[in-house]
Amino acid sequence: MQPQRSGLIHTLGIMETIRNLEAELGKIASYDDFCHTCSLFAGSSHQVVFQALWPPAIGRSDATEMAGYMLAELQPDSDHGIESLMAQIHSSALDASNRIVPFYLASQFGRRTVLRAASDFIRSLPQGSPRSRVDAVQYWAAFPASELCKQFHDWEARDTYGISDDA
Repeated sequence: MQPQRSGLIHTLGIMETIRNLEAELGKIASYDDFCHTCSLFAGSSHQVVFQALWPPAIGRSDATEMAGYMLAELQPDSDHGIESLMAQIHSSALDASNRIVPFYLASQFGRRTVLRAASDFIRSLPQGSPRSRVDAVQYWAAFPASELCKQFHDWEARDTYGISDDA
């Protein structure tokens, strides 16, 4: 028997929860599904929410986009400093077109702090190092926040209200 969706975060260990959550995120087909999955975090600490969503948000899987959207929607405080998150991004599979992770970081730490941390991290790399995924964060963080979360809000409008991109 499968666990009920409601209360999932409270009833499973964090590692099992992350694996199950990635599967659930990959199944989200509508904004209603998204809202329901967000509601599973009700009552969870910021630390639990961040630890569950950050790894898939900076990865490359069917869960990546929705994990990023949930970080943006739920705004859990990071339990890591910006420098640590830059190192994690550097070692991650973050796609260069991902705008929502830079949006989340800017909303948590401030745009200038993210830009400064990204620049400092890139400068700290040994000369001749391959490009870092932090370059993408630095690139996108320079854009207005409204541009970074536009895809999320467009998806919400299309799915919830039937508004097309042409409207």
